[in-house]
Amino acid sequence: MRHHILGRNPFTSLDTKSVGAMLSLSMNRLRESNRVPNRPVRIGVTGKHCAEQHSINFIHREHVDFVVCPATFVPTVKIAAAQAKIREYYGKYGYV
Repeated sequence: MRHHILGRNPFTSLDTKSVGAMLSLSMNRLRESNRVPNRPVRIGVTGKHCAEQHSINFIHREHVDFVVCPATFVPTVKIAAAQAKIREYYGKYGYV
């Protein structure tokens, strides 16, 4: 991290280009293969990397149902999720 080889710390942030693409593909396939219409599949992400703004934006775009993170990060995650929702809302109308 000191030499800026990696853009973000891989232990605290989700790599959306590689790991995120793999998560997105697997979540889409899981949702498509769900055969029970009354009981949709709930998808969640867990870990310390869920508490970072960049990761929360990705998680929100992919429509993940829930996030599990350490209790100390809950206020940060709530604020980041609210910001992602606001960004999505205003993006629909061309404000962002």
